[in-house]
Amino acid sequence: MEIKPEMKMKPEKTITIMADFGFGPYAWLKDASDQTDYVGLNIANRKTGMTEFHVSKLLEADFAKWIDRFERYALDNPDFDWKTFNQEGVRLAKRLKQEVGNSANVLYVKPAEDPDHEAEEKTWFEAETRDDSSLPTLQECGKSHRRKPMMKFKKLIEKYPWDEVWATFLKLYPDQEKIREGYKQVFSELCTIKPKATKMRIVVEEVPAERNQEAYVDVSGKNGTLKKANHSEHFKDEGIGNQEESFAIEYTPWEEWLGMGIDQVSSENFSEVEIIAHCLWEMTFAGFDQPSIKEKINELKRIAEEIDNMTEEERKEKLIPMEEIEKKFKKLKKKNKRKPGQSSTLPRGRPKK
Repeated sequence: MEIKPEMKMKPEKTITIMADFGFGPYAWLKDASDQTDYVGLNIANRKTGMTEFHVSKLLEADFAKWIDRFERYALDNPDFDWKTFNQEGVRLAKRLKQEVGNSANVLYVKPAEDPDHEAEEKTWFEAETRDDSSLPTLQECGKSHRRKPMMKFKKLIEKYPWDEVWATFLKLYPDQEKIREGYKQVFSELCTIKPKATKMRIVVEEVPAERNQEAYVDVSGKNGTLKKANHSEHFKDEGIGNQEESFAIEYTPWEEWLGMGIDQVSSENFSEVEIIAHCLWEMTFAGFDQPSIKEKINELKRIAEEIDNMTEEERKEKLIPMEEIEKKFKKLKKKNKRKPGQSSTLPRGRPKK
C-alpha cells in the first residue's frame, strides 16, 4: 500500500552540521525531540567520515575539505571568508539531506567563531530537496533558541570579583578555607595572563553515584576527538567508540586554560561562578604556581622516558602490572573522590611562603 506523504513517519534523529575544532568534527547527532541548542554527540570528522549513516564517499571527501579549511584558517583570522564558508556548508548539508532522506532531520548551524553567526544562524532542510548544485531554497523553521558562542574561561574570570568567587568556592570546598591566599594568588595571576588559543573546551559535569562511591563533580577537557580515533582496538562497540574522548587538563598551562571555551551543556548545568570554582580546584591540583606544575610535568616525562628505555626484563622486575595498578587506583578513587562540600583526603599542593 502506498504511504501518503502526510502519513510518513517523522525522523527520530537530527543531524547538525556545525564546524568545530579537534580532528575535524563537523556532524552531530541527537534525538529530534530535543529542541535545545545542544547539538549532540559527534558522529563525523575529517578522519572517520560519517559513522552513523551511510553516505557517499564523494560527500564525505567534500565535508573533509570543508572542515579542513576551517581548522587551518578560521581561528583568529580576520580575513577568513565566512560568507563563502557558510554557503558551502549549507550546500553540503543539503546534499546530506538528499542522501539520508527521512532517516534524519538535517540542520546547518553557523560556527560560533563566525563574527556574524547570529544572523540567520540556523538553516533546516525539508525531506524533499532538488538535486542541483546551486544554493538551495532554504526552509527556515524559525530562529528557535540562539546558540550563544562559547564563553572563554578568561572572559568568565574577568566577569566576577574575587570575593564572590571565593564565597562560592568555600561552599563547594569548605576544607580549603585555610589556603585561601593560595587560590587568591592564582585567581589574581589568571587575570593578568594572555590566553592562548586552543581547540580544547572545559567540561564540568556531575559523575553519578556508584556502589561504594558518592556522586562528585569532574572537570575535564574535550576537543571533538572520538574514543575510537585514539583507541580503536579497545572500542569495538560503535556506541562507546563514537563517544567524545575526555582529557585530563590539570597539568595544562594556565594560558591554555584561559583560551578554552566553556562547554555549552556545562554552562546550562552549573552557574558561571560554580564553573570558575571547580576549575580553580582542578587547575591547582599540582600546585599554586606554574613553575611547580611544570616541575611535576617534567618529572612525569622523565619517568615515561625511563620506562621507554627499559628492557623487558627490567620492566618485569621494576614495574607493577597494569591490572594491579587499576585495582589500587579504583580503591583510591573510591576513597578520595567526593562530592563538593565534603572533605577530601586527596593530596593537594600548597602556596609558597
